[in-house]
Amino acid sequence: MSTFAGMAISLDYQGDVRAGDCTFAVRARIGEAEHVAIELTGTDSDGDSIAAGELVLPADGLAPCGQLLSEVMEALSRLHDPRRNRKRGARTAANANAPWTPELDGQLREHWLARGADPTAGAAVIGELSDRFGRSRSSIRARLVKVGCDPDVPGRRLSSVDGDAGA
Repeated sequence: MSTFAGMAISLDYQGDVRAGDCTFAVRARIGEAEHVAIELTGTDSDGDSIAAGELVLPADGLAPCGQLLSEVMEALSRLHDPRRNRKRGARTAANANAPWTPELDGQLREHWLARGADPTAGAAVIGELSDRFGRSRSSIRARLVKVGCDPDVPGRRLSSVDGDAGA
């Protein structure tokens, strides 16, 4: 038990995350003598165990060990997933660096102009188009300008005036 101003404190934290067909769970407990026990488990979609382990460390080692584990896990995940780039958690879009064709330009323009002039929906629509075309969000925004669309307002041509939905 940890103590604070003479009071005994017990801490129990639980959390989980899904990754594909697997669920990973972590449970952390502050125990006797200022030590923290961290248990990690993982199960597949059938409920079978695919990961298990426990760390027990002094409370003052949490931050440095957390940083170390984060660095190791990030490096290992890059080795096992070549689409990850150097930015933490970022992935290369499926069609990154592929040339845009006139057909793709037309499809992009058509999808953008069909969305109506809603200035609050720009980010959401760009996200949808990013997924649809396998391009980054910044690539979609840049290409919208090249095909004559206002990348801030779905449904509006770049040269249109306010209130013109670009029909």
